[in-house]
Amino acid sequence: MFSAASRAFQEDLDQRGLLREYAVKDAVIAASFVMLAATEMGLATSPMNGWADLRFAKGTALGRPLRASVVSGGCGGRGG
Repeated sequence: MFSAASRAFQEDLDQRGLLREYAVKDAVIAASFVMLAATEMGLATSPMNGWADLRFAKGTALGRPLRASVVSGGCGGRGG
């Protein structure tokens, strides 16, 4: 029953052209929790918005514009 309701909800979003917007909002919520968890682990975090798609693509192996909502990375560990 839940699966059918979920499918209908997704189809409705798609028909109204809102599927990507809804996915972006979900990704932002998930990224917020990742940032909180990283901060708890002692890592510095910072949200970022807006980058030049073509310049970003040239700096990666993609070679094409990136339509992404979340790009994350990390490094290091705790010294001991």
